[in-house]
This record gives sequence, structure tokens and C-alpha cells, in this order.
Amino acid sequence: GRVLLILVSLVFYGLFLETLGFILMTFLLMGFLLLAIGKVRKSIVIFLSLLSSLGCYGVFQLWLNVQFPKGIFGF
Repeated sequence: GRVLLILVSLVFYGLFLETLGFILMTFLLMGFLLLAIGKVRKSIVIFLSLLSSLGCYGVFQLWLNVQFPKGIFGF
């Protein structure tokens, strides 16, 4: 059951990455995965999702100059 949820979430991530942008989709994916994996408090889920999406953005976009999709919101 969980494997199927993770697979569907990764397909959803791939389909909407260009439209919604890297930061938002990564935040949503990480939040979903943290909630699907186990019992984690919502405040921890939000913090870790924000930290992982902004951390990946900082490393790849700002430090390594890898271009990510900006999405409709421009970030």
C-alpha cells in the first residue's frame, strides 16, 4: 500500500513539476512522504519539508547553478 502511494506521489511530482515549480512541488512531495511514512507531528512535517525544498534549491540552484522549473508562481 505505501509503495503504491509513494509511486503515485512521484508520478504526480513529475507531472506537475513544470507547472507548479520546484520549490512548491518538492515541499508538497516531502510533506506527503513524511506523512505517509509514519506518525510525525505536523509542525515537524512542515519544518522538514521547508528545510529540504529550500536546502535542495540552495545547493543546486544557487551554488551549482542548475536550472529548476520556476512554475506559475515564479519561484
